[in-house]
Amino acid sequence: MIAALDEAKRRIQAEGRMGVVNLSSNFQMVNLPPDRMPLVAAFQKSVRALIAPDSATGYRGAVFVQSAGNRYRDACHYSFNDRLPSDGALVVGAIDSNGQPAQPLNGTGAFPPPDPKGAIEMGSNFGNCVDAWAPGKYVRSTWMNSYASTYVVSSGTSWAAPHVTALAARLIETTPTLRTPGEVENAIRARLVSGGALTQGTPLRVASIAGAAHKAKPSVEFKIGNQLSAANPPMLGVAPNPALTATSAFELRYDAVGAQSCDMRAYVDDNLVEQKLAGPSTFNWGRVTRAPGTHRWDVECRGANGETNSASASARVARGLEPLITFSIDGVAMPPHSSHMMQPTVPVTVCYQATNATRCTVEAQRRLPVEFFEVWYENKKAPAAMRFGPLNLVTGEYFWTVVCVNSYAPGTPESRAVQSINVM
Repeated sequence: MIAALDEAKRRIQAEGRMGVVNLSSNFQMVNLPPDRMPLVAAFQKSVRALIAPDSATGYRGAVFVQSAGNRYRDACHYSFNDRLPSDGALVVGAIDSNGQPAQPLNGTGAFPPPDPKGAIEMGSNFGNCVDAWAPGKYVRSTWMNSYASTYVVSSGTSWAAPHVTALAARLIETTPTLRTPGEVENAIRARLVSGGALTQGTPLRVASIAGAAHKAKPSVEFKIGNQLSAANPPMLGVAPNPALTATSAFELRYDAVGAQSCDMRAYVDDNLVEQKLAGPSTFNWGRVTRAPGTHRWDVECRGANGETNSASASARVARGLEPLITFSIDGVAMPPHSSHMMQPTVPVTVCYQATNATRCTVEAQRRLPVEFFEVWYENKKAPAAMRFGPLNLVTGEYFWTVVCVNSYAPGTPESRAVQSINVM
């Protein structure tokens, strides 16, 4: 990282104009073993040399923009922390699409990874070292993987910092009177606006090229079952989620950022059965069971600025007529929606069986590079049970998707199950 900053300075000096450098990377800078502290000092020295103009050499300096970090902790511990208001260095935190700081809701981290197998990160770092905030949740941008350059939607302060970096570059291009990184930073600070959101009790200020404020709305999410927290999570008890019965217990809670109070209403088969008005901004039912029927919980929350936002969760508890689909591999029953790993030289037999099913649709796919899928088997009138194999699968990831209906019970929802095999 230090070598990259030094190389950036060398190139900027060779071009003879002020530069802009974005660093979407963070590491712990305090409470380290003694042998790690020289690395922190070297990083800070490199940043200071990067941003500072040098009249003796003709170096005009560079605006330095760094991500605040994704640990939902004090940003001063993970980013450049001189905290000088006009030195040309800015640290950027992440907001969500509602203008609220990206932070955990319902105990779930705010930043899902671009790779489903990756780890969820807790949320934007905060505190006195954060100079500006910018969009950093579900941002679509360019991406490079091992196959090709592409686009991806991802989250984190690494995606927020480039917004401020672009604003700095735009100001340098359009405002010739800005001659130093410090002057560019001041121009950025003049374009920081508040939409009513708070971060740790203080107004959150968002970078805006037009200097126009965006009214922040509460961010409201439900967590139901084992699913990730979301404003409108998929219905529990309906494929691809497993079926629910009257004895199936599941987690149910809601949480909100930027809300003073919330109204909650609960419905069964579209009939209102419970409501709590002007209730708390967070509530946890714990693990619950419900009688057969379609259940829905709606929450509408209000912020101090008068803006509102809502979230909804639902669950369908089976009456015993929905198809139930199970997979087995080499005669061993598999957990619902599981993945099985195996060697490429071993033959494998995959079976599914559906009870309460009159007809099924089956599709088998293989994942190709760059997220493409090859369909190698498809049957839209498949029986309630099928066997594949023995199969000799080459290295790759394979998916079997089965959707079944029960035509003897009109109105009964279809069931869906997926089995994957990763051949490594």
